[in-house]
Amino acid sequence: LDKLEVNEENIGVLYNYFDSITGNNIPLIHFGLSKGSVFLRQRINKENELFTQIPELSYPPADYVKEYGRANVPYNPMFYGSTFGFDFRNELPLPRILVLLETSSFAKDVEASGIERSTCSKWVAQKDLNLIALPFSVEYVRPLNVIKQIQQEWEVQVKKYDGDKRALDLVKYMSDEIAKNYSNNLDYFKIAHFIYYLMRINLKTKEFDGILYPSVQAGGEG
Repeated sequence: LDKLEVNEENIGVLYNYFDSITGNNIPLIHFGLSKGSVFLRQRINKENELFTQIPELSYPPADYVKEYGRANVPYNPMFYGSTFGFDFRNELPLPRILVLLETSSFAKDVEASGIERSTCSKWVAQKDLNLIALPFSVEYVRPLNVIKQIQQEWEVQVKKYDGDKRALDLVKYMSDEIAKNYSNNLDYFKIAHFIYYLMRINLKTKEFDGILYPSVQAGGEG
């Protein structure tokens, strides 16, 4: 994977590689969020721009998603959001801060000054959600207790895993990829396609509702 050149011509090579290793047996963590779970999303308002309609704050139109994201390939938007209800400590950034860090480069620029407006929207799950999670990387510097617990569960399950060791290595590799803070969108090529593979192609995982991962910008604090 490290040697794979990042270009559209290699997408087929990448997916053949996934198929050759995983088949339908891939070691992942299942994570449930109950009906009524709340998510926060944010969209930055450009100058004189005002969002008043639900579609403006939901999935972006596919034609607008031209770059790779941490969990999406071009022209396949993901519904990114920060969820509530974990072990929030007093010093923990609120979900509103998390979505700010994830969407605003201005907010993270300590040299910048001025005003930036954004619109936050609250979304409530209308059914129980079944999510999958990669094992959480040790690279997160401030992981929540729930992240530590999931990691501990992973270590227990790994000892029972009797499948292809290459599948285990692949998942560990991707868990580190999703935890990296890339400045170039193309660098998300491998992890974005792996998530697309899990969500849309792999028979064992395509029925899941989404993927759960810690906020990279907040060091795992949400």
